Amino acid sequence: GYGLPVRVPMIDIHTIGAGGGSIARVSSAGILQVGPESAGADPGSICYGRGGTEPTITDANLLLGRLNPAGLLGVGGAAPLDRIREIFDARIGADDPVWIAEQTSPRKFDEVLRDADVVTLHVPLTAETRGLIGARELSLMKPDAILINTSRGGIVDEAALATALKSGKPGGAAIDVFDTEPLPAGSPLAGCPHLVLTPHIAGVTHESNVRVSSLIAEKVAAALLARL
Repeated sequence: GYGLPVRVPMIDIHTIGAGGGSIARVSSAGILQVGPESAGADPGSICYGRGGTEPTITDANLLLGRLNPAGLLGVGGAAPLDRIREIFDARIGADDPVWIAEQTSPRKFDEVLRDADVVTLHVPLTAETRGLIGARELSLMKPDAILINTSRGGIVDEAALATALKSGKPGGAAIDVFDTEPLPAGSPLAGCPHLVLTPHIAGVTHESNVRVSSLIAEKVAAALLARL
C-alpha cells in the first residue's frame, strides 16, 4: 500500500490567568470561598475591576511585569494597571491609612506564622518554596490556627502536616494541591483530623471554565486565520 504523510500544525495555547480570578480566597471570617467577589466572577474578565472586587495573583503578576497587560487576549483589551496598583496600595501599601494609624510594618515570616489565625499560601512552586511549610513552621503556628494551600503541591510537607494535625497543632487545614496528584492511597494525610482535602479544584468554577474555553477558542481561531 501507499502512505501519504500529513503535517498537522501545532498551536501553542497559553491561558495564563484565565482561571486565576476564581481561585478560592479567605474571607474576613477566615472561610475559604469562591464567589462573586473574586475577580473574574463575570465571564470574560480575569483582573480586578473587570468582574470582581478582589485583586488576584494575576493582578500581582501584572504589576511585577511577569505578564504583559497588552497581551491578555480575549479579555477586552489591556489590563488597567493604574487601577490595579491603586487597589494593591490601598490593601497592603505604605499609604494605607489603616496601616499608618496602627503603625503596621512588614513582618518576618516566622512572626506571621506565630501570630496569624489563618495562613493561606499563594506562591509558585520553586526551589525556594518547596517545603516552605514544614515541621518547624507548623510548630510556630497557633494551636487553633488554620493552614490553607490552594497554590501548588510540594510547598507544604505533607508528612509533617499530618503529624502536626494529629498532635493538635495547628487547629486545622484545607489543602487543594498535593505533591503527587491524584493523592495516592496510603498518603500520610489519610485519616487526619480537622483536615479538608479537595482534588485541585479551587479554580474550577463555572466562570473560569467559560473563560478558559473562550480564550482557547479565540486563540485557535486567530492562529488558523493567520495561516490563511
